[in-house]
Amino acid sequence: YQRRVRGMRSVRMLRQLGRQPRGVGWPLLRRGLFHPSRSHSTPGLFGLPGLHRPDNFAEIGQRAIAFSDEIVAKVCDPPYGYDTVLLLDDLSNALCRVMDAAELCRNVHPDPSWLQAAHNAICEVSVFMETLNANTKLYEALKQAHELHKEDWPEDWRATAEGLLRDFEQHGIHLGDAQREHVQLLHQHINHV
Repeated sequence: YQRRVRGMRSVRMLRQLGRQPRGVGWPLLRRGLFHPSRSHSTPGLFGLPGLHRPDNFAEIGQRAIAFSDEIVAKVCDPPYGYDTVLLLDDLSNALCRVMDAAELCRNVHPDPSWLQAAHNAICEVSVFMETLNANTKLYEALKQAHELHKEDWPEDWRATAEGLLRDFEQHGIHLGDAQREHVQLLHQHINHV
């Protein structure tokens, strides 16, 4: 909830500064990412809309990944906008909502079918997140946006961007292709153990 409020406040701030968000973000989250149909409009397990059956984990995970792919395409498309940090925050929020609910389910639910579905969702989203951590275009887009806009960004946006850049570098983004792929495979192996 706090993330959504911050995101909405940030969109208002962009508009006050005469800048427009690039069309992906909270409006899409509200329209359909976690609301697959009207029949699932009631809160689901752990308060996640659309999570009513174990197989919903796969559906929600796939929607979060598709949403994230849209954001990556927008972020990587020059010019590198003022709202890049907001878009990446939305991407993170979409994936973390699935991961958090799945992790909680995996640790507390008594039904083995829910446990397996949660585990599968964690594995699928984790693999996707590792590809993001190794995405040089995404890293370069964030780096360029940071260089272009860091003086104009509020302090929390600047800190978020710098934290994301550090995360990229900790995942070996600065390494050559073969080494970066090796690091990505190691992370995938760790996530499956």
